[in-house]
Amino acid sequence: MPVEWSLAYSVFYLLLAWSDIQHRRLPNKAILLLLGVWTISLVYNQNLPPQNPTLLSLTLISVLLIGLGLQSILGAGDTKLIAASLLVTADPKLLISIGIFGGVVSLVTLLTSKIAQQNNDVPYGVAISAATLLHIWST
Repeated sequence: MPVEWSLAYSVFYLLLAWSDIQHRRLPNKAILLLLGVWTISLVYNQNLPPQNPTLLSLTLISVLLIGLGLQSILGAGDTKLIAASLLVTADPKLLISIGIFGGVVSLVTLLTSKIAQQNNDVPYGVAISAATLLHIWST
């Protein structure tokens, strides 16, 4: 992936992670903008889904998940962000990285909750963003 696209994606993922830390919310509009950048990068790089079977299957799954989310059938922003991230990276192994980063984020959240003696939700958007950025910058 060219550096300029990696930088553009990095900005989105860092902002989404920050939003999840601050508000425990991943805005639909931000995820849609991320998908817009992804679409532009596909056209620019001439790597359209019919030329890439893995990307085609990830596209179909992601469109279904995001469509369900936008219709309020599936409410979790995390699920929509995972679907978008699968499109951005075009790598199903991303799910393994998300699981590993998710474990780390969950442990950190658990420890900070115990220290602060309060119950905190896990900002899973941080794990999704970190794993996606790792995949983006390692290619």
